[in-house]
Amino acid sequence: MPSSWRPPLTTLAITSAAATLSYCLYHSVSKYGWEGTCWYVWEGSPYPPVVRQEFSSLDQIERSLKTESRSLDRLEEAYERAKLNSVDGATSATIISNWDTHVQNSYKKPKNAMTLEKLLAKISYNLDQCAAKVDAVPSKKHKDLKSRKKVLSNEIVKLMARADTYLELFKEAQRQQQ
Repeated sequence: MPSSWRPPLTTLAITSAAATLSYCLYHSVSKYGWEGTCWYVWEGSPYPPVVRQEFSSLDQIERSLKTESRSLDRLEEAYERAKLNSVDGATSATIISNWDTHVQNSYKKPKNAMTLEKLLAKISYNLDQCAAKVDAVPSKKHKDLKSRKKVLSNEIVKLMARADTYLELFKEAQRQQQ
């Protein structure tokens, strides 16, 4: 008989699998509780169906915010190009006129004919709609909903501030033209 005992490979595999399962179960229970862990095992999500539906609506709002953020990025790029293409000492009305031209050129398709004024109004309207949708999601059902709503609300506020900045520039240029 050999001097050292060696456990069979299956015993090692079963022991490591049990240790890994215990570790995962411990973390799942500590994060979601027993009920959430059971939901996670059987449904694939730690939340009941009602809460999952609220999270999916927040996911949809987040996608809308990314679209609006890209629109604002293009708007800012068009503004910077208009400033660069303007002659030194040009009035803000001239810069806004160039800005409007850049915006119209980026939306050349007839069905998407978009002026600067329409684009600013559209972005502002969409952000208001997103804010209303976030407010409509009840956060009392789960603590994670409340934190997710707060993050989205803060993102909406940042995007609205960016949009308001460019809306004020546009309004100021309109006043100068009159």
